[in-house]
Amino acid sequence: MAAVDAYRSEVARRAHYRCEYCRYPEAASSTPLEVDHIIPEARDGITTLDNLALCCRSCNLHKYVKIDAVDPITGEMTSLFNPRGQHWREHVTLDRDTGAIQGVTPTGRATEKALVLNSSHAVTTRQLLIRLGLFVVS
Repeated sequence: MAAVDAYRSEVARRAHYRCEYCRYPEAASSTPLEVDHIIPEARDGITTLDNLALCCRSCNLHKYVKIDAVDPITGEMTSLFNPRGQHWREHVTLDRDTGAIQGVTPTGRATEKALVLNSSHAVTTRQLLIRLGLFVVS
């Protein structure tokens, strides 16, 4: 864990202090966001900047050691979103009226479902943050 701590400030700055999976802002959190291994250590992922992402507690708990999940449309296993090699807006969209995040690619859909991005609590919180101007997608 000490190795991850050494990278935390760079990972947070690079992520603009938002979860790289759901875009939840650290400024709205009562605790600092976490550093996630994109390829988990349990799957031989290493602690380097290229394998770390800023992650909210909810996304980190749901992602756990997953690197892939089922696309709910095709039924095929597909890789989860990788913030180091993929662009968020290419895989998901945000409905600013409802607060829902919708996957538009197999990767986006698998990530949306696996990380439970649209739980009722997440959507309600996202709607409030959008209204307050604290939820920014870039």
